[in-house]
Amino acid sequence: MKFKGTPFILGLQFLSTVIAYQLASNKGNSTSLLSTKSLIDNAYDFTFEGAKFAANSYCWLFGENKPLSEACPSKFCKTSDHLKLLKSGRTNIAYAIMEDTKNKRIIVSFKGTSSPNEWALDTNYRLTEYIPYVVKDEIATKEFIYRGWKVHRGFLKGYKTFHKNAMRYLLRLMARKKGYTLVFLGHSLGGALSVIAAVESHFCGLNPVIFTYGSPKVGNYRLIDWMSENFPLYITEQSLVSGKLIPRSFFRMTTSKDIVPLLPLYKQGFSHCGFHINIKNNLFFADKDDLELIGEFDKHLEFKEWRRRMKLLKKNYKEYMKSPMKGYQKFVESDYHRYYYIRMGCKQ
Repeated sequence: MKFKGTPFILGLQFLSTVIAYQLASNKGNSTSLLSTKSLIDNAYDFTFEGAKFAANSYCWLFGENKPLSEACPSKFCKTSDHLKLLKSGRTNIAYAIMEDTKNKRIIVSFKGTSSPNEWALDTNYRLTEYIPYVVKDEIATKEFIYRGWKVHRGFLKGYKTFHKNAMRYLLRLMARKKGYTLVFLGHSLGGALSVIAAVESHFCGLNPVIFTYGSPKVGNYRLIDWMSENFPLYITEQSLVSGKLIPRSFFRMTTSKDIVPLLPLYKQGFSHCGFHINIKNNLFFADKDDLELIGEFDKHLEFKEWRRRMKLLKKNYKEYMKSPMKGYQKFVESDYHRYYYIRMGCKQ
């Protein structure tokens, strides 16, 4: 396991602080060091639960202020008595705002790509200037200083729909729900929208948690540098150590052969942020043993994966051209994008 970016020594210092606190609070009860296994266990518990929400964002969730079990046909929804659907929308993007009364969380789940309109957003990847909509609409509570931020044009267009239809509602909701944690999450396109939503909510005084699954890159280096300062790796490390979800944690999930997180390319001016957790090999039945904690985005891993794919294309080019659609599916290895512990879709 490797922790990059935030020096690992800071993690050790934090760990020693946690242990000292636990020893004091337990009044002499013995406390053992949290092991690497404990970190993996906590990472799995956090991200597997988030994956269920990401998968079921593909369901047609309709209604307001009703139990999730009445709004969604999946097994996950039917057995989640502590979840309530507060608001949903489905236009050029789809989202659901839910309340988790058990864990005191407001969860905003964005659906991934499954329609022509959403594909149009994905392919409109030109970097465009970004000033948060909450700043433009004068509802931000924090000062904004433009730093040359740019984001994926299609993702920003998709987020604008959420902003117009739900952002003010979300801010009023969080003002009422004292002590609740705000969580943004999504798969693929939904993960990208979650990142923009988290930036916007930050300037309204909120400290959300982010989970992304197979998300493409969202912004340029300057935006990502700001994200790394305001959603720093050490916060997520604290969540992994403590087993408690701490505001401003950012979990970025990938699978080793998912092509989507490689896009748009680093060489095109895009980058990633968040604490990188990778599912190594097992495609359909990934468990704790398949996780690796990577930490900071590593462009060299991306370059290595692109070289592998180019070799694959060169080796199988003639075969791919005989059946372009099948060849395309083999090249992108699409199943590695569909499965994050479970299949992304309304079937769980």
